[in-house]
Amino acid sequence: MNLFLQRLIRKKTISDKELEKKRYDNFALNISNKQNQKFGSLAEEPILREPYIYYESLIKKEIKSQMKVLELGSGTGRYTKILLENSNLVYATDISIQSLKFIKEMKNINNQKLQTFVCDIEKLPFDDKTFDIITSAGVLSYGNNNLVLNEIYRLLKPNGKFICVDSLNNNPIYFFNRLIHVLRGNRSISTIIRMPSLKLLKKFKMRFRKYKVRFFGKISWFSLIASYFLEESFIIKLSSIFDNKFNLKFLAFKFVLIVTK
Repeated sequence: MNLFLQRLIRKKTISDKELEKKRYDNFALNISNKQNQKFGSLAEEPILREPYIYYESLIKKEIKSQMKVLELGSGTGRYTKILLENSNLVYATDISIQSLKFIKEMKNINNQKLQTFVCDIEKLPFDDKTFDIITSAGVLSYGNNNLVLNEIYRLLKPNGKFICVDSLNNNPIYFFNRLIHVLRGNRSISTIIRMPSLKLLKKFKMRFRKYKVRFFGKISWFSLIASYFLEESFIIKLSSIFDNKFNLKFLAFKFVLIVTK
């Protein structure tokens, strides 16, 4: 890649970051009913819910009450509430000020257990080896992959764990769908460039002492089409069987990763 193109992408990344900040600020301000917001996997479409259910199960299994937990890109708290149910100290971070204000105003949030920080996931304002657990749900594409990986590693205590659920960028069908969202103004080009890939997962595997990943939604594109003429419960079961039977990870729509330092 020539120097001009590198500079162009860098400038675009900076402007896209501002674009995403404004988009999420507006989203938080315009949610009509804060008290009836759905949380966790219940907020996801049933056909696409399985990876989020697994992500939640890891949170409940790995997080103990005395652990210090950092959530990257908390947004409006879709998964923050679940973290607070399992830990006595959760640090919620996001680039969007309004999103974090939204979390603070949510019903049944224990503010004594929650601290919020407006910050960039590429450079987090915490000391080395601060956290027992770091989590993220759909956040890795909002920062430079290498910088974010370095920050996660830096901030984890020895034996600390990173747990995330995110999208995979290797399937050309899903990649094309995301490009359409860029054209419609629902996503920035930088998030497409930095969407997690099998190459990024390999970097996590090389960096961390323990590594486990599961892939989901290898036929999600078919599931969404099939929902017009097949029962939802049957489609969910079929998708799950396909994911478990075939190790075609490059086809996956989502993945859930857990690594140990």
